[in-house]
Amino acid sequence: MKALVDLIKQKDTCVCVGLDPVIDSFPDEIRCSAQSVEEKLVTFSQGIVESVAPHAVAIKPQIAFFEQYGLGGLRALKEIGSIIRDAGLFLVMDAKRGDIGSTAEAYAKAFFSREGDFFSDALTVNGYLGSDGIFPFYEAARNTQGGVFVLVKTSNPSSSQLQDLRVEGQPVYEKMVEVLDYVEQPDEFNTLGAVAGATHPAELKKLRKRMPKRMFLIPGYGAQGGMASDLQGAFGEDGCRAIVNSSRGILYAYKKSHLPWKEASRAAALEMKEAINAVRYK
Repeated sequence: MKALVDLIKQKDTCVCVGLDPVIDSFPDEIRCSAQSVEEKLVTFSQGIVESVAPHAVAIKPQIAFFEQYGLGGLRALKEIGSIIRDAGLFLVMDAKRGDIGSTAEAYAKAFFSREGDFFSDALTVNGYLGSDGIFPFYEAARNTQGGVFVLVKTSNPSSSQLQDLRVEGQPVYEKMVEVLDYVEQPDEFNTLGAVAGATHPAELKKLRKRMPKRMFLIPGYGAQGGMASDLQGAFGEDGCRAIVNSSRGILYAYKKSHLPWKEASRAAALEMKEAINAVRYK
């Protein structure tokens, strides 16, 4: 994911904004308009992308939030992908796909075919099926110079029920690191990255020591409870090996602000950028 590292260095930010659109939470000017569902999703998402672009390096659409609106939602997602690219931002499709064989290949084709409707720079993948559930995504991403973020230590509270179980003297989430290294040997710029939550700061630091160069996608910042201070030691020696995601805290910042919705989102993205930059090299 050299392109992402280069973009982080160029823009001096590790902010990733998650697009989790819920029309009932949109500003009244969009929610109550006569627009179709598709148009509302595009209008809101485009406003977010344009607002945060100066302070963010990546946008992460969560596909489920578009799928819930049926074909209109998927048509909106296709258009929003183009908007993200035109803004010069890295597109991480949060679909958490996970399967084996021809099914995994089909999933990979959907997101890594340049002519496809949902072509992405990176994709989130559930690798807990094992290495043959990662290989097809890895190969497809490598062919487009893209990336794959594999779930390692997720941000949800109950992740410990399985991911912290000890196998051969180490927790399962650390065994997943071995699976990543089996699929792709660590290098300066890897295709495979790891999802590791900000809500588990001790584990996050441990994983960085295990994977000094791999790119991390760090969810759980903001509304889920993660803070900038939890991220110390997560960015690698060059300070550019992680992107940190916030969704609701930026999308709906206007609800806790006196500013208009676009300006509130821009201000929230700037505040997040500054807070993270203060700890990136510590």
